[in-house]
Amino acid sequence: MNTDIVSTVQEKVGDVVGEGVSVLKGETGAISGAPLANFHFVTGLATAPRALPRQAFGLVAHLVVPPGTVAVTHLFSDSMETGASRWIAAPPWGLTSVARNSAQAWTDSPAGNYANNTNSALEIATPIAIPASMTAPALMFWHRYDIENGFDRGEVEISANNGVTWQRLRSFTGTALGWRREMISLDAYRGQTVRVRFRLVTNAFGVCNGWYIDDVALGPAWDDVCARAQAAIDTLNSRGDTSIGGGLQRSQHLLTSANPAIPRAIVLLSDGQENTSPYVADVLPPIRDAQTTVHTIGVGQDADQRLMLSIAAQTDGTYNYAPTPDQLARIYNTISGNVSNRQTLATASGSVAPGAVVTQEVTIDPSIAEATFWVGWTNPGIGVVLTLQMPSGVSIDPATPTTNSDVVYVSGDTYAYYRVRTPTLTPGVWRMRVSRAASSPGIVAADAPPSEVAGEEHLEPEVENGIVPVDSLREARSVEPDEPAAPPALPASTDEPFVVRATARADLTLGFYPDKTEYLTTEPIIGFVTLADDAPITGANVLLSVQYPGQTTPFTVPMHDDGLHGDGAAGDGVYAVLLLGPREPGTVTFTVTASGSSRQGEPFVRQAELLSSPIPTRTPWCISRWLCARGVPNSLNYH
Repeated sequence: MNTDIVSTVQEKVGDVVGEGVSVLKGETGAISGAPLANFHFVTGLATAPRALPRQAFGLVAHLVVPPGTVAVTHLFSDSMETGASRWIAAPPWGLTSVARNSAQAWTDSPAGNYANNTNSALEIATPIAIPASMTAPALMFWHRYDIENGFDRGEVEISANNGVTWQRLRSFTGTALGWRREMISLDAYRGQTVRVRFRLVTNAFGVCNGWYIDDVALGPAWDDVCARAQAAIDTLNSRGDTSIGGGLQRSQHLLTSANPAIPRAIVLLSDGQENTSPYVADVLPPIRDAQTTVHTIGVGQDADQRLMLSIAAQTDGTYNYAPTPDQLARIYNTISGNVSNRQTLATASGSVAPGAVVTQEVTIDPSIAEATFWVGWTNPGIGVVLTLQMPSGVSIDPATPTTNSDVVYVSGDTYAYYRVRTPTLTPGVWRMRVSRAASSPGIVAADAPPSEVAGEEHLEPEVENGIVPVDSLREARSVEPDEPAAPPALPASTDEPFVVRATARADLTLGFYPDKTEYLTTEPIIGFVTLADDAPITGANVLLSVQYPGQTTPFTVPMHDDGLHGDGAAGDGVYAVLLLGPREPGTVTFTVTASGSSRQGEPFVRQAELLSSPIPTRTPWCISRWLCARGVPNSLNYH
């Protein structure tokens, strides 16, 4: 695997994985915690069933497991719902109704913005004894913050001598509008009694909304799957041999040990350059026999797309092409919808300037009980904000989940999404509003160690007042001296490109598929669309957008249900179009949009996209096999 691909995987892991991710290094391990979905990241360090050389490939196996619970005994835990009795709060710290998922949280300035020249702390009232035998003790909490970037800061501090001196564990500055989970290792304090506090320090100029703290716990560490995924990915390198078959084989072993009644899928991210056994051809037949779907992503300009397409086609999966890292977030979002049987309601791309707002309309019909509204962008720290406007005109923002349990908000450095359920999810036209502040503040990554926090270079180490910075307590990897410097920050005036997507579980589904699996480049193509809920839907407006090789803009053609365009009988809910082949190989993109009224007379919109691969030959070209009974996008490929 080449260096570009390793870099691609490392850059985009934050957009790809989330809660419920388990990292494996060739070992099966155990499905931990209580998530509904577990992603197992295999780095290619597997040693069973027989020893394999070190391999540089990345593979993600996805399976759905029933929800469960894990009993954890904390040394300290407070959801803030019982009041302030367990805390020592220096003024103006106080309780606020701006909380993560309940009624109360702490903030440094409940009356509004914090003041200049502030130095105030919120301290856990009682000392906490950490047993020497405790495995992976950690301080865990949720927070959000708006702190003058680079000049004011929120400090998490610890004392092992009853408050005589304090050591800095983590520092935050900038803006994080959504609630973020933090976990700080306390391994160095096993066998000691400690005090913990959250301290806001500001300078003489500029004020902001401040720091919000909720759901604080000290005890055995959360299973920080994102951090473990990042750590595993950091082991990837461009040296050694690659056995894609070995990764597929290991992932299938993980899936085989799961509940056989659960649909199984593997996502393969690779350049397709395999050079070590076991090879794909050796391991694919049993994977196919087990009815495991493999979705593949060809990464890089030199990807072996024929192999990646073949894997997807033989397992009824989808093929996706990512010539650069910029496509990965969208591709994983699409595959996630595929695996979870979600319909695409709308997808669009654009750019947003500082101080501007861009709106995308999404039609929610009565058949939809839950919808996800997602936005992804390229540059961390650029200050992109997603809000929603309901058909009634009511707005939904990152703070809404604190007062409305029907809404979930999740955000990262380059993405954000809402999951909205009924009854809040009402039928009608919703609006996704993508905006940026007039001048974008730096955003601190939730998992960044102190040396990597935006604006940290402005913070001088404190030695007075008993404050001693401690860098040795970082739970994340340290930055090696020979690592390349981070790219410079994007100018605040630059337009930021973004992609929005709305998906939903719905009874009304769209299916899009070709009439066969192999074509000559000069051969006509027939594309089919089916629309149905509990019966076929007729009279819809179905448009197919096609972008052939060499074209800079797509052309759009209507699809028909009249019995005259290869669609079978007229009025049967099957829509079709006959296209001439592109006459040359290359990347082709098909997008279908269907709109109309359901059989109950309610308006609806559905979309699907098929991504193609460039194969440098004029011999027959393939379309990956796909049974789209649920209308999930597929990958269509010319060669």
